[in-house]
Amino acid sequence: MNGSAKPILLAMADADRAREQVLRSVLRLDESVPVRTGAEAWGDLRSYGAVVLDGRQSIPKSAVAQLQAFVEKGGALLAIAAAPATAAAR
Repeated sequence: MNGSAKPILLAMADADRAREQVLRSVLRLDESVPVRTGAEAWGDLRSYGAVVLDGRQSIPKSAVAQLQAFVEKGGALLAIAAAPATAAAR
C-alpha cells in the first residue's frame, strides 16, 4: 500500500483466524489491515478507504446508515457471503 492510500478495514462476523488468513491471502491484505468483529466493527470509518464485510453479520441500523454515508462519500464496500460448511449445503 502506498503512503497516500487510505487503509482497509476487514469486518468479520466471527473471530476465525483460519478464515482471516484465507481472506488476507485471497484479497492480498497484509497484517497491517485491522480486523474488527461483532459490535467493535462499527466505529468511525472516516479514516478508511474500503471496508470488507465478511460473512453473515447482524448490523445495527446506525451502522447501516454509517456504511451508506461511507459509500456515498467515495468509500469502497465489499461484502463476502459465508461459504457453505459442506458440499451438501450448496
